[in-house]
Amino acid sequence: MDFERLNNWAFLIANAGVAFGIFLLAYEISQNRRAVEAEIYQERSQAAQELNLTVVESEYLPALLAKTGADIGSFGAEALAQLTAEERVRAAYLANTLRHVMDNNVYQYQQGYLEDDYYVDVVQPNLRRMAPVWEELGLLRDVRRDFRAAIEESLSEVP
Repeated sequence: MDFERLNNWAFLIANAGVAFGIFLLAYEISQNRRAVEAEIYQERSQAAQELNLTVVESEYLPALLAKTGADIGSFGAEALAQLTAEERVRAAYLANTLRHVMDNNVYQYQQGYLEDDYYVDVVQPNLRRMAPVWEELGLLRDVRRDFRAAIEESLSEVP
């Protein structure tokens, strides 16, 4: 076997090895992406559980929600008029917490880590429902442009 033929075989084997390595790298990236998506879903679920436990353990929030006739994610701007000054402060902090949760959901969706159906079925309706509350409480003054655009888009969608 001559040297050039051996060199060609070595070159072919090396190229096959590189192609196989690229394939393995792409597979690993895909696996990592799925793991990250699962982790983000788990964190979102855990955050919801913690917020629910906060309401359960709070001496103030259940009464506040009962007074407005709402659950944690759906009190409306009109309900704010029924609240005392102290209750309004509590409602504002609750609404601000929900705003941060929704901003994070929008950001995760924009980065490709949130499924379309969750965004359309859960995030957008919550944005539509909470936007008037956030506006009434002055919580939309300093928000990310992309978050504001997502709120405006959700408000223009027909539910």
